[in-house]
Amino acid sequence: MKGTFYIGLALAGLLALGAAGCSPQEKAEVKQQVAAATRHDVTWSGDVDDSVTVYVQGGKAWVDEVEGKPVENVVVEYHGALPVDQAATVSLSGKSGRGDVQVTQQPTKENNFTAAVRVIDHAAGRDHYKFVMTW
Repeated sequence: MKGTFYIGLALAGLLALGAAGCSPQEKAEVKQQVAAATRHDVTWSGDVDDSVTVYVQGGKAWVDEVEGKPVENVVVEYHGALPVDQAATVSLSGKSGRGDVQVTQQPTKENNFTAAVRVIDHAAGRDHYKFVMTW
């Protein structure tokens, strides 16, 4: 409810700025703030050798190295936390890397609302992988 209130205020502010004859730059800044307030995703990147599973639960992420060397250069950026009290449907976009990246587990009550993404690198050595998980 709190987030809805802030989004409503930002939208009201945008309308007020439009009515007050604000500059295009000011309108763009308010639109950017509204978009950031409604964004729900996590961006993960790291250097993978062979196969890993990336788990996301709430506002945290961790990696299980299934095969190969440990993951290096991991960066995780959050824009909102994955809900920890209700199921959500996650999807991936912005995937990069030479192998496969796919959702293998949707967050449900049975798995404590934990999403899982499998990264499989088929070639020798590490490659840099990146994906954006949204819900």
